[in-house]
Amino acid sequence: MRLRIALLILAAATAVVWLVSMQQARAIMQSYNQLDQTALPILERSGGIQVGLVQLDALMNRIDRIQPGDSTDHIRGNIRKSVQEMHLNLDRLITLGQSQNAIAELAENLDLAEASSLEMLEDRISFLGVRQTLDEQYVILNDLHRRSQDLLEKFALNLSSKTNGFLQSVANSNNVNAAMIGEAFEGLFLPSLTVTSLSFELDRVVSLAHVSNINSVEEDYARALAQAQLGLQRAILHLAELPEGPDRLALSKHVAGLRDVLREQDGIFTQKRTLAALVAAQERHRQTQQALTASAMQLTSDLVTRSRDIVEEASQALQQAISKITWTLIIAVAVGLAVIFTANYSIIERQFNRRIHVLNQSVLAIAAGDLKHPIPVSGSDELGEMANALVTFKKNAEDLHHSNEELETFAYITAHDLRTPISAIQNLCTWVSEDEDNRLSAESRAYLSLLEKRTLRLNGHLNDLLAYVQAEHVSDAFELVDLRQDVTAILKDLDPDQNFEVSFGKMPMPFGAKGDVLRNICTNLLANVIKHHDASTGRITFRAEILADQYRFKIQDDGPGISPLYHDKIFELFQTLRPRDEVEGSGLGLAVVRKLIKRENGQITLQSNPDLGRGTTICVTLPLHPPPARCEDSRLGKAA
Repeated sequence: MRLRIALLILAAATAVVWLVSMQQARAIMQSYNQLDQTALPILERSGGIQVGLVQLDALMNRIDRIQPGDSTDHIRGNIRKSVQEMHLNLDRLITLGQSQNAIAELAENLDLAEASSLEMLEDRISFLGVRQTLDEQYVILNDLHRRSQDLLEKFALNLSSKTNGFLQSVANSNNVNAAMIGEAFEGLFLPSLTVTSLSFELDRVVSLAHVSNINSVEEDYARALAQAQLGLQRAILHLAELPEGPDRLALSKHVAGLRDVLREQDGIFTQKRTLAALVAAQERHRQTQQALTASAMQLTSDLVTRSRDIVEEASQALQQAISKITWTLIIAVAVGLAVIFTANYSIIERQFNRRIHVLNQSVLAIAAGDLKHPIPVSGSDELGEMANALVTFKKNAEDLHHSNEELETFAYITAHDLRTPISAIQNLCTWVSEDEDNRLSAESRAYLSLLEKRTLRLNGHLNDLLAYVQAEHVSDAFELVDLRQDVTAILKDLDPDQNFEVSFGKMPMPFGAKGDVLRNICTNLLANVIKHHDASTGRITFRAEILADQYRFKIQDDGPGISPLYHDKIFELFQTLRPRDEVEGSGLGLAVVRKLIKRENGQITLQSNPDLGRGTTICVTLPLHPPPARCEDSRLGKAA
């Protein structure tokens, strides 16, 4: 009943959350549609127009940097393309419901800006052409001026030479009269003054052509042109006063050339006046462009501001809807968690978790070997079925444990009780064979000897079987183990004649371990090495090391080795690789070793392959036990 109530509460909370979520979802969709269909497109188109205006302004600046020889087609195309894209954005703004009057005004400004930009481009092209013509005229002007000055210098040098000669003759002569001086004045001094005046006039004319600024007003150009023409007229008058000759003729041509370069129709002053007009026109276009761009930018800024207001309103509505959904979900989750916690505590905790805990404790106890541990869990659900299965498993484990105990007891009693009659048979065979009064045939004596050997073998098997049965009962007492000392003692018992040489590799200091278990394992392994060696002498290498929580030792011999096919088989009961007529053994030694290692949760591995080389290496790894505070071994007491 309580579970049903909890489920009903969860269902009601889910329904409320669903209704509130649907309502807020509609609000979110409305805000989203407003953003997606109105605000964001307006913002995008307005931004596109602003970008186009910036590009148009950049193109205007690019026009100012055009140099002679530069292609202008791409600039003209970019201007038209930029304005066309802005018109497309304006058309889209009209479809988005924006004011047609404002859009029409903006479109008109864009058309004017396009026309102004194209006119400015054409004026720039004309400006570059006029400036190129003016530069060429200046080259001609400077060349004519240089040549004229060269001729005037020639005139001046000639007159100076004649004047110096006259003055020298006057200085050396005593017959100087007024007629001679008058003639020298008219023929030498006046021409020199004429050359100087002519040079001054030409310099003044050229200076006027260079100095006049292209930004001057119309009156300045007219005044400079009149002064230059007056200077040329004076130069022509002075030219007539020079003596006739080829130099005066050449100088006359240069002066005529200067007059042509400075003429009113298409001379330097006219070109400068044209340049000034083009510069003024470009400045007017730039100002017009800036005014139109500023107006268009203001209109687009208004559109951007309105679209941002719409975006802000939609964003606030969206945030409010999300906030409501968030709080609704938080409350719903809190209610759901409260209901789940209550249901978990009142139903799951009481009905399931406690029973699972009790069942888990029972499983752990049985796994640890406590087969008497009770199993109080019951019921008709899955946990009840698991409990019944555990009861069955417990009963089977108890039966198996009893069977193993009975089997071990039987094996122990059998091995122990059979030793007496076998010993009697062995003694009887010995007495019969040693009795001098018995007259046995050679064949009978051979059979009697064979019987004695078989009884000895059977007695050995019984001893090994008894050792295998008692392996579970080897003492677990801890002691301080010195592996080097223990291995040396074991080999002294197994090989009293010292036919096998033992060498120790890396060995640890004495450590705490189950001494009887370790010595039993080493004894069986070393006995197996000596017994199954194919020579009467051999070498054994023993090494050991302490790991983090384990200790490991390795026994390596130089025997014939063991094929990988038999690595697992040799650890089974009564398994030997050589016939018992060749090597006497029961095949229980390695089985005892494996049983002891398995009991200690250790591991044994074997490395050998006669195809690759002689020898076998057996590696044993066992858990490391720290030495106890008190120990029966006297050595541990001394160490303490």
